Amino acid sequence: MRSVAATIALLLSTAPAFAAAGFVYNGTITSVRDGDTFLLDGLPIRLKGVAAPESREPMGRESTANLRTLVGQRVACILTGEVSYDRMVGWCSLIGADLGDMQIAAGLARRCPSFDPMHRYPESPGSTLPLPPYCTRP
Repeated sequence: MRSVAATIALLLSTAPAFAAAGFVYNGTITSVRDGDTFLLDGLPIRLKGVAAPESREPMGRESTANLRTLVGQRVACILTGEVSYDRMVGWCSLIGADLGDMQIAAGLARRCPSFDPMHRYPESPGSTLPLPPYCTRP
């Protein structure tokens, strides 16, 4: 079995190829870091265009807990080829339900305009969650 570091290195070495093709990575959610980051068979994945509060921020624990209910579920992620820190970035779904949409609809995350230029995610009306500064960069 390949280590997580070896898997990331392999994906990064082929980034232009899978980014252009919309590389799909299927796997099982093995753990959750926060409301927009989880491990898929040990590979860190960051939801594209979604901003969930950090665990120390208001609603951060609830956001993480909501995503954590999916541990053990099989999901498919369309990776973009982008890397954010140690995480691959992508749009992920569970049986056709987009995980970003699920978090936003539950009021546990917000659309991040700087990283969602095509407005894939609608903003939740009346959301009181703060929008991180990195989401408002032009």
